[in-house]
Amino acid sequence: LREFNYRQFPVTPIDEPTTIELAKKQLDEAASQGAHVVLFPELVSTPTIRAELLEYWLSQGPKGAAVLLPGTEHVHHADERLNIAMMLTIRDVQDGSATALVPEYVHKKFRAATDGDGVLVEDLTPQPVVLRLHVTPSLKVAVLICRDFLEPAALHLVRTLEVDVLIVPAMTSQMDAFWGECEPLVRNVLTEVYIPNSLRCSVDGSGSAGILALPEEERPLRSLGGAARRPGVAVVDRQADSPVKWLETAVS
Repeated sequence: LREFNYRQFPVTPIDEPTTIELAKKQLDEAASQGAHVVLFPELVSTPTIRAELLEYWLSQGPKGAAVLLPGTEHVHHADERLNIAMMLTIRDVQDGSATALVPEYVHKKFRAATDGDGVLVEDLTPQPVVLRLHVTPSLKVAVLICRDFLEPAALHLVRTLEVDVLIVPAMTSQMDAFWGECEPLVRNVLTEVYIPNSLRCSVDGSGSAGILALPEEERPLRSLGGAARRPGVAVVDRQADSPVKWLETAVS
């Protein structure tokens, strides 16, 4: 990381083979824990990584999760880049003999990135926020990408719509503002907030690997990640006495 300010920061090129290898290990861990929903942080994915993870995830059969959100990725659209999140859902086909993949475009950050001097530059200038709400028979689920979570208009929509689950893929070393916005949501609206965070934009790897906010818990807000800040998997089991555990992923 060469420079950080409120508006822009360089997004370093991603090491696709290493990322795929590490993410597969994490998918294995999630499957072994019986995960139903798997979330990755912001800008973990590229089209190649998403395709590889999807194929691997599907190959796990019945152990695989029902929903995968493979971080977010940059895509070209007209003369700009957009940072998009795509949620992939497995649904049973009518004859019950196979599964079907339903990709759902869930959110985008407008004018998310531009190219400059060979470095992909993320533009954090506030833009109009689109909140896409997914309604199931039992839940209202929404996705916001990183700092869009800090936009007052977006939070007003979350409160007004009484969203049950809010997913916020992030890549930031500055989590204080996120903590401040989580607390009123979890305490007043009873929204579950999941913020998987990448520390790639942090020079020394410091910061939190994420935030989990669960209503009706003795400690409703929790920071995710071990003391060493190594890659890992946060496992959330709402039925367990201790609903959260952190499992570090070995890096070769």
